[in-house]
Amino acid sequence: MSPQKGRPPSENPKNVEVKARLDEQTARRLLAYCEKLGITRTDALREGIKRILEDEKK
Repeated sequence: MSPQKGRPPSENPKNVEVKARLDEQTARRLLAYCEKLGITRTDALREGIKRILEDEKK
């Protein structure tokens, strides 16, 4: 039997895709924020969603 190839399965797979349309100003601000922190747009959006949901609990 050959060893398994490829990456191991993720504990939290990201298999849901979300598409959003942004105005130019918001897109520029998001890009500047990401460049400043050295993160991807996806990571910034995940963090924003997380913060919104945490604030909802309060």
